Amino acid sequence: MAISPELVERVRQASDIVEVIGSYVPLKRAGASYKASSPFNKEKTPSFYVNPQRQIFKCFSSGHGGDVFKFLMLYENLDFPTAVRRLAEKAGIPVEEERGGDYQKAAQRKQRMLGLHQEIAAYWRDLLLHDERAKVARDYMHHREIPLSWVKDFGLGFALSPGMTR
Repeated sequence: MAISPELVERVRQASDIVEVIGSYVPLKRAGASYKASSPFNKEKTPSFYVNPQRQIFKCFSSGHGGDVFKFLMLYENLDFPTAVRRLAEKAGIPVEEERGGDYQKAAQRKQRMLGLHQEIAAYWRDLLLHDERAKVARDYMHHREIPLSWVKDFGLGFALSPGMTR
């Protein structure tokens, strides 16, 4: 599901970067801009600047910079669509995501791929646990004191190299 560029622009225009960042970081006026200590690094001298005219930020200690979406993505560790949705919600803008005609096909394809990946992972797990060709891997795990219970716990497996026969 995609968010339309028009919606992204509406949310951008409705989200004042000073207000958004100011709700996370205490900003102080510095001429035409605002400054603060970096929200991304510990520092003693403020090196984080917000420009309200251009609706951008720049953090000189971390090198990060960008718009209101980028700040939210970095600060809250979000992906772009989630950042857009979060800011749209704050601005009271309803989010209607586009569902193209291929949406159902893509969802079905994704489910088939996930099922296939699960089958392959189970095959590799069983190879690691039971196949004689994986003895070298089991010996290595024993040498490294890796318990066999980790095979299921962490999804470990053994893939045959191209030279190995079935």
